[in-house]
Amino acid sequence: KIDEETQELRDALQRGDQQHAVEELGDVIFSCVNVARHLNADSEQLLRQATQKFESRFRKIETMLDNQGRSVDDADLEELDQLWDLVKQQ
Repeated sequence: KIDEETQELRDALQRGDQQHAVEELGDVIFSCVNVARHLNADSEQLLRQATQKFESRFRKIETMLDNQGRSVDDADLEELDQLWDLVKQQ
């Protein structure tokens, strides 16, 4: 179901239909929460953990750039993606 809802979200985004995309995003989130329920997992706790993981990785990227005398604003999206992959591997 997640794949189906994700495809509907992609389709709405490609059409530039923001209102429909937002609705489809809600469906994606609902589907993910339903998977968590089937796994007997607390979806809110999972989201908190994912947020903490993101923040930790982002701080590492900021530190890496700071060590070069740069900030996140100085890096383009491609470089940030490369740094993200590097931090993720660590």
